[in-house]
Amino acid sequence: MKKLAFAALVFAGCNDYFQERADEHRMASRGLTPPDLDGLPTENDVHARITNEVRTNLFAARIDDDGKPACDAITWDKGVPTCVKDKVAMLTVAVRSDSTERQYPVTETAYYCPQDTSWWYHYAGGRPIKDAWMGPFTTGFKPGIKPRQ
Repeated sequence: MKKLAFAALVFAGCNDYFQERADEHRMASRGLTPPDLDGLPTENDVHARITNEVRTNLFAARIDDDGKPACDAITWDKGVPTCVKDKVAMLTVAVRSDSTERQYPVTETAYYCPQDTSWWYHYAGGRPIKDAWMGPFTTGFKPGIKPRQ
């Protein structure tokens, strides 16, 4: 019985050791380091997270129930979307943009505020024509965006 308990204890310790090595190998094979994972998000990280949220939660299907006619959290300063709360330029994420040659084009756009890590979703077009906003939603990122290198 003591041998079985000792073997289980050794196996548990070895399992943790090998799991850590496997995680390090996965990160190294992708060119990642722990500071990369703990750091600020890049524009690509934000774009991927928001696009995934929009597609996973089917926001276009919920626009009739949850959509609002206007968004009071965004102002336009010389054509640049600006977060009203923080007075910071917002990152624009084009989720979907149909050709204007289509009969009922749809444009889905998200606006991300890097200071409070929240974003708003805008749906325009379709049949019948709609113009609605949803949000704010959170990303779970740290405040800020990593500058391009």
